[in-house]
Amino acid sequence: MKKTFSIVVLFTLLFVLIFSVSVNAAVTLDTLTITTDKTIVNPDSNVTINFNFGQPLGAYTFDIDFDDALLEYVSSTGVTSASATGDTVTAFFTDLTGGSAPSSSMSVTFKAKTGITTSNPTQFLITATGMANPDGSVQFEDITTPITKDITVEPAYVDYNITVEYTEPIIKDEEHPINVRISSTMGRYYDHLRLIAEVTKPDNSTFQLFGTDAADLEHDVILSGWGDPAGFGLGGTVNQVYNFRGVFSEDGEYTLTLKLIDRDSSDAVIASKTATFRVGEVVSEIEETEISEEQQQQEVLPTTHPKTGINMYLPFSAIALVSLAAYSFVSKKH
Repeated sequence: MKKTFSIVVLFTLLFVLIFSVSVNAAVTLDTLTITTDKTIVNPDSNVTINFNFGQPLGAYTFDIDFDDALLEYVSSTGVTSASATGDTVTAFFTDLTGGSAPSSSMSVTFKAKTGITTSNPTQFLITATGMANPDGSVQFEDITTPITKDITVEPAYVDYNITVEYTEPIIKDEEHPINVRISSTMGRYYDHLRLIAEVTKPDNSTFQLFGTDAADLEHDVILSGWGDPAGFGLGGTVNQVYNFRGVFSEDGEYTLTLKLIDRDSSDAVIASKTATFRVGEVVSEIEETEISEEQQQQEVLPTTHPKTGINMYLPFSAIALVSLAAYSFVSKKH
């Protein structure tokens, strides 16, 4: 009998234990969404992490780890208190009314630091504890595996600009200075750029664009491009001038298109510039048309100047005719 009683008591305790665990077990807050309002953050600009719980909560604590070399904590909303210690912001909330003023969302804002000159990929690492519904009857599982949000902190880059500088006149078969300038007040950083060229030219003519590198080797930019085949680095404040020399074999119009390409991105074009060179005494189609019209106008101009004023012969002729008629009349009468 005692053995049976003991077994009943044991099963009762096990049932109570299992029932208690099932009632108080934490559940996953699968309605939680976390987003950032931007993925590229410039110096002195803000980025905000937005938390939407998908349901009201009476309590929660979120820890956000960040790179304090790039960012600084600014402010939070939807929290009872928040503070930054080193590279971690702790945002805490509890409904002090006991359930009548829960929170369904919160936000944490950071600011990118001044003086950043390169691109810096970084992450926010987010964990949470103490999450519960408004009356505390439901506990949610802690988030121990960090939720990551990627951003890049970088300056507001300015596109590269290519200019072609030269003077006229240009004489065929003579070297002519052609300077190519690549500039930007804040250019994006690249490790492997190349300068290549394309040309259009008169029939049976050649166009060579020579440049001498640091090793005193001469290259034709049109044939082989400029720079190491693997590319050269560029970035930041750039005002790079290449002193090239052009040689044109015939008179006429030549068009040169320069392209700055990124070898690390399938030769994507970073910047381009097209310049037109007039070699020798070149007359364009527009000028020919203007000259032709001018010649036609000259052909129809009169060869003598038109007469103006009164012709004195007309009055005298009239007087003479009248006098002659009067004389004839008088003569016949007598």
